Amino acid sequence: MLSKITGKQILFLWVICIVGLGNSALAVNEPAGLSDSLDLNNEQTDVGYAYIMDDRSDPFVPFISKAVVPRRNEKDEIIKEDKVLTGMQLFEPGQLQVVAIMSTDGIFQAMVQDVTGRGYILEEGMLIGRNGLITSILDDEVVVIDMAHTRAGRTIETKISMRMDKEGE
Repeated sequence: MLSKITGKQILFLWVICIVGLGNSALAVNEPAGLSDSLDLNNEQTDVGYAYIMDDRSDPFVPFISKAVVPRRNEKDEIIKEDKVLTGMQLFEPGQLQVVAIMSTDGIFQAMVQDVTGRGYILEEGMLIGRNGLITSILDDEVVVIDMAHTRAGRTIETKISMRMDKEGE
């Protein structure tokens, strides 16, 4: 006769089977000579689990490692000055488009517009962008010198040319 088996009894039998298989698997994979060094009759021996690295990877090392990016020389790093930007310093030269250049009594002025279409007038000697200075306004371009300072005390000068688009371009 079969008696009714409860869920707890099935779980208990399942655990016993897994533990039995686990112990037999450990016995099969046991390295040679390990059982000889253990004294199974002495209860004070606590060996624990020994991970044998024979041609195996370290389980605590991640499979994917980040690429190491070499750091730039800190002396060549550009210093960003904390200063309040006003007027045309709020715009970098690349954000503006030269619309027109005019001359009055030999003084050149350039009309530029931002991406929203708002217009501004530039003159020589004005500050533009974080580190820029308008050095000259020619017939078809505005020349800006961008001066950045590094931690090493060097000054890096970059010439930026803002050209006026001709009709049809």
